[in-house]
Amino acid sequence: MKPWKAFLLALALLCAAPSASWAYNVYAPNSWGAAGTDTWEYQEVYRMCAEGKSPKYDASYFQDGSRLSRYELAGVMIDLMDNGKDLTNGDWTELNKMRRSYRRELEARGWRGAPKEKKKPIIEIHGDLRVRHQSGGNSDSNDDARARLGFTYHVNDNTSIQAGHVEEFD
Repeated sequence: MKPWKAFLLALALLCAAPSASWAYNVYAPNSWGAAGTDTWEYQEVYRMCAEGKSPKYDASYFQDGSRLSRYELAGVMIDLMDNGKDLTNGDWTELNKMRRSYRRELEARGWRGAPKEKKKPIIEIHGDLRVRHQSGGNSDSNDDARARLGFTYHVNDNTSIQAGHVEEFD
């Protein structure tokens, strides 16, 4: 191998090697690092637990002298979001803000959020069109067509109104 080719190959490998480490955000909070007791997230979760809104955790969980990691605090947040009692709109607003800042920890604990309810559309339009053409060796050929169009209006969960029209052509 020519020396200049070896130099270019070594240079390319040298430049490509650290690129994987460039993708890591060094400023991202450590999930296993302690959640500061002075942060608003910690204070809000503590307040909700002290008010008895979490079925699994109470204020004594925070006062045992040990510092909670972000991962552990995310576990308390999951309990509040999934099983919380008497949560006000303000509590939900705070929990939704926390969900954004604790997204990595919540995903690491396997929480994906409440399943979204699939809503029925108010009006459904459906239909089909069929056209057949058959020609044989003789002069008479069979041509026909059919068009169907239907509507479904969902008044509420228990009531629907359906209408439709069918046209057939020979």
